[in-house]
Amino acid sequence: LNAPLSHFFISNFMPDRRVLLSIQGANFIFPLYIYMRKKTEKQEELDVRIIKKRESNLNPEIMMVLTAAYKHQPTPEQVLFYCYGVFHSETYRRDYEEFLRIDYPRVPFTGDYKLFLQIAEVGEQLGRLHLLESPLLDKAEAEFPVQGDHMVEKPHYDPDKQHLYINQTEYFGKVPGDVWEFVVGGYQVLRSYLRYRRGRNLTGDEIEHLLKVITAIKHTLRLMPQADRLFRRIDLRRLVTLNPC
Repeated sequence: LNAPLSHFFISNFMPDRRVLLSIQGANFIFPLYIYMRKKTEKQEELDVRIIKKRESNLNPEIMMVLTAAYKHQPTPEQVLFYCYGVFHSETYRRDYEEFLRIDYPRVPFTGDYKLFLQIAEVGEQLGRLHLLESPLLDKAEAEFPVQGDHMVEKPHYDPDKQHLYINQTEYFGKVPGDVWEFVVGGYQVLRSYLRYRRGRNLTGDEIEHLLKVITAIKHTLRLMPQADRLFRRIDLRRLVTLNPC
């Protein structure tokens, strides 16, 4: 695929095939925690709402190395969000694009603990936005001002008005071009959302959801340059040496 690399995302749920666009159509999932299973009479089932016991899925040896290097023990969440911050650096995506297209991502862990925390903080802001959990989403930065039957007919975008139409009269307003064109995993987010709902009426919950998604993309576009500036501060001569095995 020749599209710019954007195949990184976070989820609270188990994604299905084709959630990211690729030749094989497969997704690689890296759970942060492994939850202990509860056996029932009929089958083994997993219910994270009632199961309290869980274990970090991160390699304990790697966590020991990071703790020794930083003189502080990072949490699994900090490691996850550090990686997520790195993945949203345009410099990282560009410089390592050739390798990222053929292999698992290699993450350079800075030897600077303060920088590690800064990248993890930006990564967490991005992650919370993409999980739609961020308080930044409490105030929508888009609108759906025209009321009708909410039928998704032929979605189209007007760049002059910054309107994303779902039919001839109803639209999502305050949608800049870079938000409309924003891509995750090879898919144009807003186009894909409406395309899969073409021919039916949007519910009130779906309209509110898409307003949140538009707002999340706006904040993402503001944070990615910050993630990139922090990534470029990583001294490649002072990385934490991790054993990949």
